[in-house]
Amino acid sequence: MVYRGLEKSLEYVDLLFKKEKFDGIIGFSQGGTLTGIIAALVNDSKKGKQISVSLENISGSLKFVVIISGFYCRDVRPEFSNCILKELPESHSPENVKIRSDLIDIPSFHTWGLTDTLVNPWRSEKLSEAFSNKLVITHPSSHFVKAIKYWPVQQMIEWLKSFIPNDLTEAETNDFFNTILNSDDAISNYTDKCSLISYVIKSTDRTSNELYDRNTNPKITNISYTYDDYGNVLTKTQHGDTNYTGDEKY
Repeated sequence: MVYRGLEKSLEYVDLLFKKEKFDGIIGFSQGGTLTGIIAALVNDSKKGKQISVSLENISGSLKFVVIISGFYCRDVRPEFSNCILKELPESHSPENVKIRSDLIDIPSFHTWGLTDTLVNPWRSEKLSEAFSNKLVITHPSSHFVKAIKYWPVQQMIEWLKSFIPNDLTEAETNDFFNTILNSDDAISNYTDKCSLISYVIKSTDRTSNELYDRNTNPKITNISYTYDDYGNVLTKTQHGDTNYTGDEKY
């Protein structure tokens, strides 16, 4: 198995860290796997090991990762399989999958559903075993949308608070996390005092593009998506220019 486009994905996340100052990454499912790969590469780079993709911007600021229902990397290319695994297994089963002995030092929070039917729980557990400084809290549900209410959000928040600067008051801290939990926008919810990341790798319900063509008023075009329970796109609706009607595509 080869994760096509993995290098481009890594480069894109590194570019995000160049544009904005983030302290950590929260990843769900495949995003959790990507988060694990990033943490491993950053960890190895800091220890003087050669890595296949430059993550200079992430390496300069990454303080923690949160992995929700992620799983260990199964890309067979050594530069990526060695991120998590000691060696490529003959078959992917709990007894054959061996985790690297040089564990990842970056602090990590892991959670997954014990009745997950899409990602077998042992695969998530194997990924967590690659981290030395970790907190693991499982929940009784599965992988899909109905499992979200079982995520250990409050425990996650308490853990994340340890990465907040000391000069941030308790009221400011609580307000910060309430903003994240109640916001429809999962990108770049951070304050001037705390650049704690709330960037979540997940499905996107709507995208909005603004085009400035020598004009202070941009041309805004929107696209919306719907998904099935597995995260596959069911519909893509191009709403066109928000200032006009008739250019929509369904």
